[in-house]
Order: sequence, then structure tokens, then C-alpha cells
Amino acid sequence: MDIETGAGLIEINKAKRPLVCAVDVGTSSLKAGLIDAGGSLIEWARVPFELEGQGPLETWPAEAWWDALLSALHSFSKPSLIAALAISGHGPTIVPIDRNGKTLSEASLWINKRDKAVPGEPSFFLPKVSWLAQNKPEVYDRTAAFLGCPEYLAFRLTGELSAFTPSGEFAPYIWNESGISAYGFDAAKFPSLLKTGKLVGKVDRYASEMSGVSPGTPVVATGADFLMSLLGTAVTVPGRTCDRTGTSEGINCCSDRKIVHPQIRCLPHTIEGMYNIAGILSSTGRIFEWFRSFSNQKHRSYYQMLKEVAEVNPSNDLPYFFPSLHRGAVWEFSGGAFTGLEAHHGAAEMGRAVVSSIGFGIRDLIEKIEEEECEVVTLRVSGGQGRNTIWNQMKSDITGKVIEVPRIIDAELTGGAIAAFTYLGTRGSLTSVAEELVKIDERYEPDQDAHQIYSEEYNYYTRHCDRIIAALADTPTSKTNS
Repeated sequence: MDIETGAGLIEINKAKRPLVCAVDVGTSSLKAGLIDAGGSLIEWARVPFELEGQGPLETWPAEAWWDALLSALHSFSKPSLIAALAISGHGPTIVPIDRNGKTLSEASLWINKRDKAVPGEPSFFLPKVSWLAQNKPEVYDRTAAFLGCPEYLAFRLTGELSAFTPSGEFAPYIWNESGISAYGFDAAKFPSLLKTGKLVGKVDRYASEMSGVSPGTPVVATGADFLMSLLGTAVTVPGRTCDRTGTSEGINCCSDRKIVHPQIRCLPHTIEGMYNIAGILSSTGRIFEWFRSFSNQKHRSYYQMLKEVAEVNPSNDLPYFFPSLHRGAVWEFSGGAFTGLEAHHGAAEMGRAVVSSIGFGIRDLIEKIEEEECEVVTLRVSGGQGRNTIWNQMKSDITGKVIEVPRIIDAELTGGAIAAFTYLGTRGSLTSVAEELVKIDERYEPDQDAHQIYSEEYNYYTRHCDRIIAALADTPTSKTNS
């Protein structure tokens, strides 16, 4: 197993005590970091998941998560110094275990579409259990408890059953009594909900021997990865917005009010009384990688590619790229097209079209959020794209928003650390701990001249996209005639 490891700027012996371990389980890898009370990442590890002969997965052997967690913990120089652990991860993912704690089948991942939902019930998890109950009744009958992905690892460390919820208002999206009853399930199979920052249990002696973490170390409840990224960027007050990047991208704004919009998702926040107003661009990272591959630039870094793109002079004859010729609830790469290509256009001009399309998608989401009277003051970046200085400036120029880059770019880890430090009682509430732990190291402000040029391109881009959609549908739109 090829584990990536690294150390921060502060040596572990000089770290501000206490030291917590935050873990985030992704679809393709597990990340873990040791974070001190000053908000510095002391050590980190990334363990990729490798299953031979597998393509895109919808089910998963949960034991692989446990093996990856142990590998990450063993990579740290002094795991015995960890004062608390907090584990977040993807979801909705379901792991059925028997009364002895053994898995009864592979986990059903969040990307698995084999759901059987009850109309009107908001739970993200119960539809997966419903499919299992209908199609594998022998597994359902033998199941003692259904666990999520991070909850499974917390169980392996402590022997305690739990389910994580960021807040009481979020509970129906996990499960509650009325939801379980509506599905006709046995309520005993569904562990009680724990809010972010509460104690799951303590590392037992067997897990201590396996991991090197001291017995009795507390394991703290977190929440879904996207909610931990909000905590980890301190997007806990209205106006702050997290730009969560990866294979997909989410623009997540903190608001003190609910909204209803066909292209915007509104869910309860980790902070009681707040809401996560989110728009999803499902393919931004995939488009970056696709363009890098098809333009034969895989030998070049993203930084080099974007530097060349940024040097293209704006003009009237540049091509445009449309990742999708429809406007649905989720911006995605499907049925896309280049327009305006000329013989003199090369990889740089096409790259500018691709990169601009991503920035325009982000701007479109921001405008939709702000139309609902949810102000987007700053974008705080989370994920690998945040390390690219050229893209950060371009994104600021396109959107007209200030881009802020936290010291710890993997915000899910910071979010887990905030939950752990909140439990340890060193700072207070989740909000106050987030304010102290999240450090902004870089800030990008829009260049007004560049913003004006991109704004003119954006207005043409949206009108042109609507014309194409209208032509394909053979129906006029108001924008078509504008």
C-alpha cells in the first residue's frame, strides 16, 4: 500500500498541547492528520484504497477502511500522544453488522443508486436499508445494527454503536423514530444519534494494541464530510461560503434562513439555527483531468497548464466550452460541446475555454444563491485545487469574490479537530473553536479590469448557452431574444 505522509512546520515535540487526530474517509482514499490546539497540521497521512480489477465501486469491504485507518495511525511518529480522535467520511453509506460486530455484507456506498425510498421521507440512509431488506432479507434479518462509514470505524475503535448528526434539525436526514416507522423497520437496528462534538466512546484495549493509540482515548462524533468542511473553514456565520473542491465541487453558504430553489440545496447546518445553502457542480475536477488528458498534457502539472491558460489574451474570437447543454439541478459534464473553434486555436485557447466554463458555473451558482438574499461575502477554499495560486486568482477575477485559503487545505480534517477540541473543552462551542482553529494563510482579491473582461464573457456565455438549449428544444426563451 503506497501511503503518502508528511510533517508540518512545527515538530511534534513542540506542538501546542493537546494534540488530536482527525480522520476523513473519502471514496478513493483515507486522510488523517494530527492537529494541535493552535490550528497547525503537525503530521498527516493519505492512504489510497486499492482493490485490484475494480472499476467505479458501488459497494465496499468495510474492513478496507479499518486497514487504512491502522496504516495511517502507524505512520505517525507518536500516536500515543493523541488526546482524542474524530472521524468523518462520505455518506449516505450503510454497513450492516451482526451481534458480534462482524460485517454481514459489503457496505452500500453513497454512489450506489439501489435505493427504495418512501415518498415524503427525507432520510438519505433508510432508502439503502430498504433496498437491502427487499433484496437481501436474510442480511437484514441478521443485522444487529446499521452503521455509517465513520461510525463503523468509531465502533471498531470503541465497541460503541452510534450514528452522527450535526444537529437536532438534521436528524430526519439520518433517521428518527417516525422515519424508521414509515419504512416498517425494527428500531433496535438503528443506533441513537450523537451530535457533533459528543463522546462516542473510548479506545478499547484491543484497538489500542492494533493502532498504537493509548487505551481510553476518547473518540468524538463528527458528521458528514461536507458538513465538516464547513466547520473546517469556519463557515459558521452568515455570508461566509465554502468552495469545496475535488472530483466535484460544492458552493456551500452559511445562512440564518431557509430557501427553496430547484437548483439549490438547503439543509440544516452543524450550527443550530443555521442552514447550509449549497449548489453542486458535479464534474469540475473530472473536467480538469479530462482536458489535461485529451490535450496530451498529463506530463505537465496543473500549475503549468493554468499558467499557459492565464497568458492567453482575451479576444472576440476565443472558443467557448459548454460542459452540458441543459440546465438541471446539478451542473455536470454530460453532452458538452466546444463552439467557435478556429484553426489557429490550440491547447491554451481551448484550456481557457474549459477553465472559464468552470468559473462561470461557480459564478452562476453564487448568483442564484444571492438571488435568494443569501449574501456571499468570501469564498473559503477546501481541497487540492486550493493549492493552485493561478486558479485561485482566476476564480476571484471571474466571480468578483475574495478567495481565502485556510492553512489546512483539507478542511474536513480541521472540522474533525474542531469537534474533538470542543469535546475536550479547551475552547467552548463549535463556533468559537472554529474561529480560533481556522487560520487563513492566503487571500486573493479580484482584479477589477480582469473581472470586467470576464463579466462581459460571462454574459455572452450564458446568453449563448440558452440559445443553444432553445435551438435543441426548438422553443424560444426570453434570453434567446435578449
